[in-house]
Amino acid sequence: MKYPGNKFSATVTQRLKWVRIILALGMMATLLTTWPLWTSHRLFPSCPIVSITTQLYNWLTLALCVLLLFGLSLMVIGQRPVFFIFISLLSATGLLLLDQDRFSYWFVIYLVMLLILATYNWRVDNIHHYSSVFNALRLVIGGVYLLCLIHELSPSFLQQQWPDFILPFGTICTPEQVAYLEKLGVLVPVFNGLILLGFLVPVLRVASLGLSICFHLISIAVNFSVRPEPAVLIWNMCMILFVLFLFAGNLKGQKVYTFSIQPKLIVVLLALGVSMYALLIPNQIPLKNRIDFMDHNTSAQFLYVRQKEETNLPLYVRSFIDKRADSYSRISLRGWVMNETHANLIFSPLPLQKISKTLQASYHLSAVYSEMPSATVTKEKGQAMLSSK
Repeated sequence: MKYPGNKFSATVTQRLKWVRIILALGMMATLLTTWPLWTSHRLFPSCPIVSITTQLYNWLTLALCVLLLFGLSLMVIGQRPVFFIFISLLSATGLLLLDQDRFSYWFVIYLVMLLILATYNWRVDNIHHYSSVFNALRLVIGGVYLLCLIHELSPSFLQQQWPDFILPFGTICTPEQVAYLEKLGVLVPVFNGLILLGFLVPVLRVASLGLSICFHLISIAVNFSVRPEPAVLIWNMCMILFVLFLFAGNLKGQKVYTFSIQPKLIVVLLALGVSMYALLIPNQIPLKNRIDFMDHNTSAQFLYVRQKEETNLPLYVRSFIDKRADSYSRISLRGWVMNETHANLIFSPLPLQKISKTLQASYHLSAVYSEMPSATVTKEKGQAMLSSK
């Protein structure tokens, strides 16, 4: 690659090769740093979509993990990587189907990018076809920022997520400075909108890239200030590189396919944004694991068991009880999951219900709740429902 002056210049072929390598290395690093999440040897209950025997589940999990690492490794060094991309895609999808706990936004987006890369034969025999793959990847990355923007327009963002995000700054800033940072939360969706606009308008591209990189660097810094979450750190580093290789500089040596202000594209993006906003915001439907730059310290989920039955739980599980009140003990799901899988997972209602039923059956508990039961709650109301704090 050449860097004439201050401009990054590379062909579509070179850019896609580097995107493939970054994607493979990012997935491998995520898999290895969150290994307990992908294996069967953990105490935290798994949530398979299809019920299978424990022995078959263990064998399938191990085989798919090995196959995924094999496919990703050869994606990096292979000259014709289509077969290995396909292997990686199938094995990673199999791992997700075996356990709903693994449905995290970063891994799903990795899979979407794998699927796009698998549609090309990696021979530069059709520039138009190659550019369509390149632009499809651009749309995926742009879609991440669109989902971020939609989430940041939610009323709960300024009320809860943003104050939680800047909480670590309280140790190094004065109360007045923290209060000033809270007021800056209204600018976050504005900056995110400018990032999206810069992806569409070439003249704003440099400013857009700078804002995007700053957002990810701030997220990495905040992640390190609390308990580091490897998957999110890797995700943010990969996003910085994806943005640079997909949007920065000028394309050379091949037909230039860049985003521009086109009526069809604008209409599609506006329709998508309006429809998602209308669906998610008024109904307060939470995005799975919150696709934003600050999901590390803004979500908490709990399970509640009766204090008199607390001793039925293993001592290890009891170590995550962080509060006892009104005859109930509160188990921090975040603490348990982070300690065991090294990933901060946010569970939707169905997996949370399965986890509750598994704990209830395994340790002979009369009920497991996901919300603090009131005095009138009876044993029949043990069905778990999603609770975020």
